[in-house]
Amino acid sequence: MPGMDGIELIRRVRAETAWHELPIVVLSTRGSDDDKKRAMDVGADAYMVKTQFSEEALLETLERFLDRK
Repeated sequence: MPGMDGIELIRRVRAETAWHELPIVVLSTRGSDDDKKRAMDVGADAYMVKTQFSEEALLETLERFLDRK
């Protein structure tokens, strides 16, 4: 993303009261434990790595957040 990375986007979303409860699922090429921790620390709800991506895992993750309502 030009001008902003995903971590900054998550920070900005979490700073907005109206979006505070919005589920955030990260899909990234970066899969280190440090990358996952950074995203979770700023407010991501789930973190998926593209090289380990499966449609089934994505659907399970999304269903988990859709069932919260």
